[in-house]
Amino acid sequence: MFAKIAKLQPVQRLFAKKIQHVGLDIGSANIKLMEVCAETKAPLRYGSEPTNDAQSLTAGIEKLVEAKGVEQGSTVHVGISGKAVVSRQIRMPQMPVEELDQAVFFEAEKYIPGNLKNMFIDYAIIEQVEVDGVPSYNMLLASAPKDTIYSLYNSVEKAGLKPISIEVEPLSLARYWHHCYLDSDLPHQAILSLGHENGHLVAFKGEHLHYTRMLPMPQQEEMSPVLELAHQEAAVTAEEGFEPMAQDVFVGLVTEIQRSLDFYQMQAKVRLNRLIITGGMANIPGIDNYLETELKLPVLVDSYNDMDPKYSIAKGLALRELLEI
Repeated sequence: MFAKIAKLQPVQRLFAKKIQHVGLDIGSANIKLMEVCAETKAPLRYGSEPTNDAQSLTAGIEKLVEAKGVEQGSTVHVGISGKAVVSRQIRMPQMPVEELDQAVFFEAEKYIPGNLKNMFIDYAIIEQVEVDGVPSYNMLLASAPKDTIYSLYNSVEKAGLKPISIEVEPLSLARYWHHCYLDSDLPHQAILSLGHENGHLVAFKGEHLHYTRMLPMPQQEEMSPVLELAHQEAAVTAEEGFEPMAQDVFVGLVTEIQRSLDFYQMQAKVRLNRLIITGGMANIPGIDNYLETELKLPVLVDSYNDMDPKYSIAKGLALRELLEI
């Protein structure tokens, strides 16, 4: 997504002969980097650094690149999220590719606030379907302010890496799920990424992404003590349960999750087999039992190959050239 990034700089600077499989997840509080092996798709190196602004972003990436031994000039896929980044599912009738770009731009006016001339707009075709006898596309529409994309691109390039794509979180999350959790015995799953400021829910019907929604996280002043729990491994064991303080903070979020799941299951006429939770907040002890009780749905904390769940988006980005979804 946002594949038209090539227009930002001369094409020859972007497409190096050697492609490194590096994902860079730019969160609101932390940068997460991962490079995977092309043959095994296993992590070669990974790490995280705190960041608060564009200046510290460049410094944080430089620090990660040096500390983890990432090759200078490596190609990288960058993840973007935030309140200014919009991703929506839309459905459009099938048409020639040369007509689709213009049609999507006009359709975007219904969903994206503000002046579209100041936005980068892109889309991904998720699935080909037939609706009332009309061949159609299920699509993921995404937009982000041009200033945000330019600033992000420049920060990454200043740190010595070569961005070749900028992608919205639902696609990276879907790719990660495909790699780690696709299971023919569990045809109806969802994955929920819980970050410091943003949450994303992605639901699947079989192997296809079928629904996505960004969820509002609690305010930062409410989240601060909860973040401490996420950063303190084994501060509370699963047997002791989810902290009452954390339950109070998560009440509104759980309501939004429940509404989203109910809406999806009603529209898709399915019952979800399980919900996987990932992202930094998945480290809060007891959160799986708490959500399972509240949502009345099997919940699994992401721990694929014992990897910290905060790296799920970075790995999904790193797999972009290796796994087609």
